Amino acid sequence: MDHPRIGIFTIGKRMPGAPIATFRLVFSGSHVTGSGEVTQATNPPLRVETYVVGTSTEIVWGADAQLIIALTGHKYPTVMPPDPVNATCTIALDTENVGKGPVKSVASLAYLDPNGSWKELRDQPAAVTWLPLPEQ
Repeated sequence: MDHPRIGIFTIGKRMPGAPIATFRLVFSGSHVTGSGEVTQATNPPLRVETYVVGTSTEIVWGADAQLIIALTGHKYPTVMPPDPVNATCTIALDTENVGKGPVKSVASLAYLDPNGSWKELRDQPAAVTWLPLPEQ
């Protein structure tokens, strides 16, 4: 994945009341940037916004390949302190269909809830839709 790509990632079990994370990511080489949010239909509703940076690495085992995406989310869209970490996420993406349509994979996510407690979700289903880039 040497040229830029844009993907919309959805992480979580689609069940009533379950948390869902959505990330809009731009890939340029192995560098990843974007934004996201974790939402949950609870009372009061949960909404944690995050601005993410990270890396992507392709791992190949024979004919199988995975794209591993490691993200760190920050509360503010700046690199200047203080910029507290409010989310981390690792996505293991099956690369057979990368760039060719919907792909389903798994992810683990941790986020800081509004009460200051870390919540962790492991082995969550992850789906990505790759967006077409404008012609240059």
